[in-house]
Order: sequence, then structure tokens, then C-alpha cells
Amino acid sequence: MWSQISPMRAALCLALLPMLTSSLAGCAPAKLAPTLAARAANKEPAARRLEIQRKLAPVCPVPLSDAALDRMADYAEAHPDKDGLAIVNDAARLDAEARVCRGMQVKS
Repeated sequence: MWSQISPMRAALCLALLPMLTSSLAGCAPAKLAPTLAARAANKEPAARRLEIQRKLAPVCPVPLSDAALDRMADYAEAHPDKDGLAIVNDAARLDAEARVCRGMQVKS
């Protein structure tokens, strides 16, 4: 990406960077309201973790079903080349991330 930027544009960006960072320094996030901070401090870590998982569950991706995992294994056997392995590795990684996001056991 950086190889496609002209030297003149890169120099301009570097010259503007200090001005932008100093102007954004005033945009620091406000502190939590006392009631929210007190409420968060009173919760037990386990209860807080469950609340976070409950709120994240709707946006978490759906893990692969057992049938989809079997199809993925069959695909890996039918395509033992580098491209087939890359596809299977990506699908397995995405399935593991979905399971972690939902608080499920990761299948190995």
C-alpha cells in the first residue's frame, strides 16, 4: 500500500499528522457517570462476563454444524493440495472463533 503513495503525498501526510493529533487531543472520552461506574464495580466478574456474552451473542457468527464439519473433512481429503488446505484452515479458524464468541467448547 505504501509503495503506491507518491513521496509528495507522503510528505504532506507527515506534515499534517502533528496538527491532527494535537486537535484530537481534546476529544478524549468522557469519564463514566458515577452511577455506571458504581454499578460496574459492584458486579461480580462471572456475572459481568455472562452479561457481556448475552449481549454479544446476537452478533456472533454461527458455528458450523457437525454435517458442515464432516463436509469440510471430506473436502480436505478430496483436495490435499495447498489451496484445499488453506480453505479448510480458514473454515476451521472461523468456526473456532464463532464458538469462542458464543462461549462454546472449541472442537479440535
